Amino acid sequence: MADIRSITPTDGKLDFLSYLPYEIAMVVVIYADFPTIMTISQVSKSWNRFAHDNAVWRRLFLQQREWRTSRALATAFRNSSNMKRQKQRQQLLQPQKRTAPDWRYLFQQRLRLDRHWSAGIADMHILTGHADSVYCVQYDHDKIVTGSRDRTIKIWDSNTLQCLRTMTGHDASVLCLKYDDTVLVTGSSDATVIVWDWESGTPKLRLVSHAAGVLDVAFDQEHIVSCSKDCTIKVWRRSDGKLLRTMAGHRGPVNAVQLCNNRIVSASGDSLIKMWNLKTGELIRTFTGHSRGLACVQFDGKTVVSGSSDQLIKVWDAETGECKQTLRGHKDLVRTLHYDGGNRAVSGSYDQTIKVWDIASGKCTLDLKDAHTSWVFDVQFSASKIVSTSQDQKIIIWDFAKGLDVADIN
Repeated sequence: MADIRSITPTDGKLDFLSYLPYEIAMVVVIYADFPTIMTISQVSKSWNRFAHDNAVWRRLFLQQREWRTSRALATAFRNSSNMKRQKQRQQLLQPQKRTAPDWRYLFQQRLRLDRHWSAGIADMHILTGHADSVYCVQYDHDKIVTGSRDRTIKIWDSNTLQCLRTMTGHDASVLCLKYDDTVLVTGSSDATVIVWDWESGTPKLRLVSHAAGVLDVAFDQEHIVSCSKDCTIKVWRRSDGKLLRTMAGHRGPVNAVQLCNNRIVSASGDSLIKMWNLKTGELIRTFTGHSRGLACVQFDGKTVVSGSSDQLIKVWDAETGECKQTLRGHKDLVRTLHYDGGNRAVSGSYDQTIKVWDIASGKCTLDLKDAHTSWVFDVQFSASKIVSTSQDQKIIIWDFAKGLDVADIN
């Protein structure tokens, strides 16, 4: 081993990273945070090389709680996570193949996207085509699906914004919808739930048991859950539509329902939120705190977020039932919410506004006004967009990815 004096400068400063083998130096650098990486990049040419390594930026991106990649990249992560720890470490430190994503580029695009959200920088697009109020929406990278009082479901191309297909089958308003890769499930004022075949666009199953309009639906791989103006929640077998159980406990219309980890969360006009055991139908707990009826609820397994005609949004601990935060800002019924498990939630109201919230601080970070001219019925958001629907028959898209490449960001 070389005498330490032979590599120690006379001024006492030692560039220890440059004397280490590259792989060993990277073990040190890879655990630095973003500000430190920026500092490292300006120290010297050799340190700049460490700071630009793809593995550094991959780690920086993945440690951001609310940052997600496209499905293709996420699948690659899951596959790599099954490798032994040693193999993972070796793969992390080895030079990246040409086919690997440019993680520094992805980080830069995602950081700029967050800044667009903070500053409210977005292009607005309006879709028209429904002949009446648009009650519900869900979307992904490829398509936007909407349901309307005109009794139709429309599928739109997310990129061209053209209507690709119109589906009919309900005898009254389409009030709610949810879909995954294999099925689309809709609920209607005609008191039925329809499970649609994606390829043919025709009903595959029609679930009949509710005595009034179906106000919301949710599902997992085995079950479909519906709630209704008839004050009940019903659980159906997804494969054949068999009714498995009915839960009755609310004293008003059950306006919204969520399903996660074998637990159902329901929100009702009786001002209560209830959590149920999916398998047994037993009531687990009741959340009390709103002073008027509830219109919407979200549940990710740990947190419940609710909106009410008391104009408030409340954030609850799902395990204890404790209200952790109350969000104030709407001036009318909070009709719709979307929350995906991070710190951001988006709400829509009968006050015709859409608001973006930081649920940790309780602050409204963005207030979208003067777009809809009537009640907002539904809202969904992703990393780069907000999509809303309204009684004014418009579907509005706010695209925060202006000038950015978000193809691999979800």
